[in-house]
Amino acid sequence: SAYEVYASKDLFGSGYSPAFGVSPGSTATANVAIFLVPAAIDLTADNGSILADGTANTGVTAHVYDVLGGPISDGYVVNFSLTNVSPASGSLGSGNSPAGNSLAVATSNGQAKARFGWASAPGMNTITASYANDPRVNASVQIALDAPVQGAQFISSDIPGAMAMGSAYD
Repeated sequence: SAYEVYASKDLFGSGYSPAFGVSPGSTATANVAIFLVPAAIDLTADNGSILADGTANTGVTAHVYDVLGGPISDGYVVNFSLTNVSPASGSLGSGNSPAGNSLAVATSNGQAKARFGWASAPGMNTITASYANDPRVNASVQIALDAPVQGAQFISSDIPGAMAMGSAYD
C-alpha cells in the first residue's frame, strides 16, 4: 500500500509528502513540504497625496511575506479595498483606468500591485490590502486628495534638469 502524509499549521500553510510504502511491522520516514501562506503585508503608496482632478493616480504595492519573513510565492490573492467608496473619493485600478472600490490581484515576486486615484473631490482615502483567504492578514495606507489650484498650468520636459521660465499674460 502507498501512503501520503498531510500536514497543516495555521499561519504556516499545508502540504503533502510524496507517496511512500510501508511494509507490515516496519516504520518509514516521510518528508513533507509545507507551502507557506501569507502571514504579513506591508502596504506602500508611490505618493502620499495626489491631485483630486479626476485623472491623477498613483501606484500602491502590497509586499506580502510568509511567517518566516520571506516574500510569498506567486499566485496568492490580495484584495485591495477603499474605506471611502464614493466615486468622487477615488477608485482602484490595475492599469491606467479606474475599476471600482475593490480589486483582487495575485502575487508575483512577493508583491501585489494596484493603482489608486481618479478622484474629483479633495479629502482623504484609506486603501486596505488583505490576504483573500485570511483577512486578518492586512495593512492599510492613507492617501490625501489635494484640491487642484485653479488657473495653474503645469509645464513638463523630457530633458533632464530642464527648468521652465517665463511669464503669463491675461
